[in-house]
Amino acid sequence: MSETKTKAPMPIEADAYKNAEGILTVQDSAGNTYENRSDGVYKKDAKPGSSFVKLCDALELVAHTRTVEGDDWGIWIKFNDADGTPHDLVLPRKLLTQGRRVEELLQASGLHVYVLSGNSGKCPLAEFLNAVPMDALPRAVSVTHGGFVSDAFDCFVFGDNQVLSLPGAERVTPTSADCAAVLTEKGTLEEWQANVATPALHSKRLMFGLSVALAAPLLQILDLPCGTFHLNGTSGDGKSSILKAAASVYGGEERVTGWDKTKNGFEAVAARHNNQPLIIDELGQGDLDALDKVAYQLNNGVGRDRMTRNATLRKAARWSLIALSAGEFSLSEMKRQKSRNGRAHTATGERVRFICIPCDAGQGLGVLDSLPGGVTDDKAANDEQRVALLARVSSFKATGVAGRDYLMHLMQDVRKHGREALKKQYREFEEDFIALVGCGSLAPTERRVIRHFAAVAFAGELGIDYGMFGTEWQKNDAFDAAIACFEAWRDSEESPERHRERVIELMLEAPYAYSAEFLKFEYQTGGYCDTVEPPPNRTPMGRLVLRDKENAASWLAAIFLRQEFEELLRRVGDGESKADVVEKLIELDCLILPVKKKPDAKEEPSRKGQIQPKANNDLGLGRGGRVYVLVPFNDQEAQRLARNVI
Repeated sequence: MSETKTKAPMPIEADAYKNAEGILTVQDSAGNTYENRSDGVYKKDAKPGSSFVKLCDALELVAHTRTVEGDDWGIWIKFNDADGTPHDLVLPRKLLTQGRRVEELLQASGLHVYVLSGNSGKCPLAEFLNAVPMDALPRAVSVTHGGFVSDAFDCFVFGDNQVLSLPGAERVTPTSADCAAVLTEKGTLEEWQANVATPALHSKRLMFGLSVALAAPLLQILDLPCGTFHLNGTSGDGKSSILKAAASVYGGEERVTGWDKTKNGFEAVAARHNNQPLIIDELGQGDLDALDKVAYQLNNGVGRDRMTRNATLRKAARWSLIALSAGEFSLSEMKRQKSRNGRAHTATGERVRFICIPCDAGQGLGVLDSLPGGVTDDKAANDEQRVALLARVSSFKATGVAGRDYLMHLMQDVRKHGREALKKQYREFEEDFIALVGCGSLAPTERRVIRHFAAVAFAGELGIDYGMFGTEWQKNDAFDAAIACFEAWRDSEESPERHRERVIELMLEAPYAYSAEFLKFEYQTGGYCDTVEPPPNRTPMGRLVLRDKENAASWLAAIFLRQEFEELLRRVGDGESKADVVEKLIELDCLILPVKKKPDAKEEPSRKGQIQPKANNDLGLGRGGRVYVLVPFNDQEAQRLARNVI
C-alpha cells in the first residue's frame, strides 16, 4: 500500500450559518433560503412573500468528505427511514448537479422527500446540499478500503462502518459497504486469553498462527512485503484449529474462507483483508491451474487494472496482508499428484512465496508439543486431552476483542514513538533472528523467507509486550515459536535448500533408475570403454560406463551431451535451475566439466566452448558438443575415468 499524507482541515465556522434559533441557514446562488430544522429541511423562495416549504424529513449533515489524497469531495448525511432504520450516505459533489439522481437515491434509501423535481429537472433538496458552505461543516475522510486510513496509522477501518481511531484522529467514513472484513466482537479479552491464548502455549504452531494474525497490520508500517504461510498435514492433526484460533483475533468462523475461488474472486477477498490476515482452509479444493497465479497475486499485493463500462481505466485493488492457509498437501505435492508422470514443476520462487510448514510437531500429538496434564503412556487419554484442547481454542467463546486491543496498542505505539522508531526496532530484531537461525549461507530468495518469519515473531512479541496474551505468555515465547516453525520449514522438502538436496540425490540416482535408457559400456583398464549393449531404438538419455556389465548399480560415470543432461534435469529437477544444480554437483565433486588450457598450462573448469572428447567414437558421441560427466560420491576411479573421457 502506498503512503498517503493527511492535511489539516479548514477551521469550522458553523455558528456563522446559524440563525437566532440555532438552525443552520444557507442560501443558494438564486437567493433561495434553506433551513435544516430538527424535523426536516425547509426552503423559502427568493420571491417576496414566499414562505418556508418542507422538502424532506429530518436530515443530519455530518461533514464534508474527501479522500486522503484530497480527491472525490462529497457531503456526508444521516437519516432514519419510516421504520426507524438509520442510513449513512456520502453523496459525491459531482452527483449534486444531477438533481433527479440525488432524489431517486434518497427516496430509494427511505428518506421521505416532499418536494420533487419539477419540469426543469431541478431538485430543491440537491440544491440545498450543494449550497452548504465548505466551512459550515467539519471535515472527514472517505475511504473505499479497509485497514489503516493513512500513514499516520491512527485510524483503522473494518467492514460495517466499524472504525478504530485514536483521540484527535480525523473523522472517517467508509463509502463502500464491502470495503473491508468485519470485526466481530464477542466476549471479553480475559475470556479469549483463557480459551485461546493460554491453551496455545502447548503448541508452537498455534502460537505462530496467533502471531501471524498480529503481523498482518504491521507489514505496511514496517514496509514489508506480503507473505503466505501454508500448514500441511494429515486430517485431524489440528490444522483447522490453528486457522480458527488466528481467526478469533478479529472475528469468528466467517473469517475462514476457502480456496475454491477464481483468481478474480481472490482479488476481491484480498482487497477486503487489507492490513488483516487472510485465512484460507482446504487447499485441495482449489483450482490447481490457478493456485500458482493466486499465490503470486496475494504476495504481490496488487490486482489487475480493469476497464469500466465507460471504457475508463479503474485503479487496481491494493492490499498488504499475510495469508494463513491449511490443507492435507503442500502446493508441490498437489502438483505431483495431479501430474501425469508424478513429477511437476515447482519453481524456487513459488516455494518462497508459498511457505509450507509441516503441521506435525513430532510428538505424536499432531500440532501440539505438550498436553496440559502431561503426556502419558495411555494413548487414548492423550488423544482425549488433545481433542479437548483443540476444541477449546476453536470454540469462538470470545472473538475480535484481542484484535481491537492489539490495534489500539499498536496505533498508540506508533503515535508515541514514531514509525521510524518501530522500524528501527524491527531491523534490530530481524538481525537477531537471522543470527540465531544461522542462515548466513542461504540464497537471497531464502533470506526473503526469513524476513516473513521474523516479522511474525516480532508481531507476537509486541502482543506479549502489550499484554494481549495475558500473563501466561513470557518474553521470547513468540520468538521461539517462529524459530520452531522456521526450522520445520527448512528441514522439510518444501524449503529451496532441502529441495535442491533432493534434486541432487535424484540426479545421482538417475543412472541406475533410468539405466534402460542409457547406452552402456564396460570400463576397461586404461580407460577404454567396450560396448556391452547395443543402443536403444530411441535417443539415449546418456552413456553409462559400468564396472560390472551385469550390474547397472556399478556405474562409474554417466556421460551426457548438453541436451541429454538438460532432459534429465527436466525429469527430476522439479523446477530447480540448471545453474544451481550444476554448481552444487561441482561442489560435491560429482560433475566433471570440460577443461581448457591457459597460457600457463594450468587446467581449470570451463563451462563454455565446444569440446572434442577423446572417447567420441568409443562412446557414440559423434563430433563436437559440450560433455557433462556425472560420477558417484568420492570415487577416485570414476574421477580418473571422467578426466580421461573429456
